[in-house]
Amino acid sequence: MQISWVVDTGDLRIFHGGDTMFHGYWWLIAQRLGPIDIAVLPINGLVLAEVPNLHPSSPLPSVLLPEQAAVAAHLLGASIAVPMHYGLDRPPLYARTPDAVWRFERSVRELGIRPAVLAAGEYLVR
Repeated sequence: MQISWVVDTGDLRIFHGGDTMFHGYWWLIAQRLGPIDIAVLPINGLVLAEVPNLHPSSPLPSVLLPEQAAVAAHLLGASIAVPMHYGLDRPPLYARTPDAVWRFERSVRELGIRPAVLAAGEYLVR
């Protein structure tokens, strides 16, 4: 199940994408809840490989890939994109997405969006 939300401070709208995958509702979200200023999106491209009781396994990502997250931020109209859920490595359940942060930064810049990669405990100042 995908759960996402929008936080609206009155001056700023932040989209938090939870563990979302690419879908066809990005435009609708932007139309109904936009403009989105900051999009926080997962980039780990999680593929569940060997999960007990889930057979056969799926080769498709259940979470956004870095490039998909960049496109989602673009479709939401975000001017800043923040990656999350990367750098995790728990074989055999799932493996780290290679070069996820670099791929995300490159992809969002190509779309004219400012990437904001934050360290744990760091916060974003617009």
